[in-house]
Amino acid sequence: MAEQTDSTNSQLMLRAASGGLHGLVLAAEQQSAGRGRQGKRWQMKLGSGLMFSVLWRFERGMAQLAGLSLAVGLALARALRELQVPVALKWPNDLLLNGNKLAGILIELSGDALGLYQRGDWHRGEPDASRRG
Repeated sequence: MAEQTDSTNSQLMLRAASGGLHGLVLAAEQQSAGRGRQGKRWQMKLGSGLMFSVLWRFERGMAQLAGLSLAVGLALARALRELQVPVALKWPNDLLLNGNKLAGILIELSGDALGLYQRGDWHRGEPDASRRG
């Protein structure tokens, strides 16, 4: 938990590049350079909310994650509804409560488009014997 940071996403992207742990969560009460969809600024008054990011590693490539923000939004909406919180999902990445924005989901990816085990001469971590000379 950080009292203040530039951006929870930016900080976790740096940690991911240096071997940060899968599932690492960074929460902050305030961000000086938080961002939302399409590079828009994402800011909240100190103490009015919680901003957080999760470092999640996927074995498949980025191409397999096209609907991830919608899937996360649906999962959050379902979880909150089970707690009797009447939220609505605004396409594609916002949760609304009584018509006001309750949460926004921003997915930032880095890595290989095809995934760790689908590049070049490698499949499931093993060399492709048919391509050896």
